[in-house]
Amino acid sequence: INPAQVVNRDLSLAVIQWYVDARRAAAPDEPVTYLEALAASGLRSIRVARETRGLTRIVANDLEPAAVEQIRANVARNGLQVGRDVEV
Repeated sequence: INPAQVVNRDLSLAVIQWYVDARRAAAPDEPVTYLEALAASGLRSIRVARETRGLTRIVANDLEPAAVEQIRANVARNGLQVGRDVEV
């Protein structure tokens, strides 16, 4: 595990939560979507799904079909449901 990346990932989640909260405060009825394009394994989207409040939709995708299959497998492996928790 890269210690610098642990801090970077934690900071990313804090910024995403701040943004969601700000959007909800400004426009409570507007949907808030998180898109992770070129998601590779989808692990960031999975963490966002598990730890971020207030998102309407989470989408993870990749150009590589093998990566998309890996995203689907990782979503399920982490106790989430493709289509309900994370769209692929």
